[in-house]
Amino acid sequence: MTWGEQNDVPEADWYNSSYIIAWGSNVPQTRTLDAHFFTEVRYKGTKTVAVTPDYAEVAKLCDQWLNPKQGTDSAMALAMGHVMLKEFHLDREVSYFSDYVRRYTDMPMLVLLEPREGGFYAAGRQLRASDLVDGLGQENNPEWKTVAINEATGQLVAPKGSIGFRWGEKGKWNLEQRDGTTQQEVQLQLSLLSSRDEVVEVGFPYFGGITSEHFNSVVLDEILLHKLPVKRLQLADGSEALVISVYDAGKLWSGTRTG
Repeated sequence: MTWGEQNDVPEADWYNSSYIIAWGSNVPQTRTLDAHFFTEVRYKGTKTVAVTPDYAEVAKLCDQWLNPKQGTDSAMALAMGHVMLKEFHLDREVSYFSDYVRRYTDMPMLVLLEPREGGFYAAGRQLRASDLVDGLGQENNPEWKTVAINEATGQLVAPKGSIGFRWGEKGKWNLEQRDGTTQQEVQLQLSLLSSRDEVVEVGFPYFGGITSEHFNSVVLDEILLHKLPVKRLQLADGSEALVISVYDAGKLWSGTRTG
């Protein structure tokens, strides 16, 4: 659960949790009416962790208190992500991890590639149903529905749960591995490696070479080129486009190679 839309926060569901990280909200002070859910769930054995630079009120309600230096929250979050990727994806492939990212993240979604001077490509926006012939059968908000590949058939699908399903279609906003048109269950394909049409060089900006008194820097080119598997698609306007999956684009940063 993350705080975003303040009219859609299921505080009572804290009581169904087994591990809670309070990060960015001082629950007893700013969410006083809901704080009892946070404290009562600990009687069921739920582990609670507070992330605050000072010993805030929420810290006294937690089993662990992490106090990063002010302004370093982003670095801490990236470090946590690095540990998860390394221990559950890079060092060993864990089915729970791959199933989770397939179902609940944008990693299976396809991204359009844009040509750049120098003969390489850069990642653009995500492919939408409206980019394809007949909008993949999506008549309602096809420009707001992202596209992936059904691993079993190799066909393009607009899986349920993207923002385009939220308005105008009743009961289709949950993230599910179902074709948004046929409602059939699908397994979304994470990598294009086994079904690629070709391999191209994709450029990614590199910021680690910026010198700073606070962080170590490693001087490399400002744009790093990586060979990635892509598919070639025919768009609704008659043009051709190259696409990669978010998974393949991000996998290189975890230390693995995709092509």
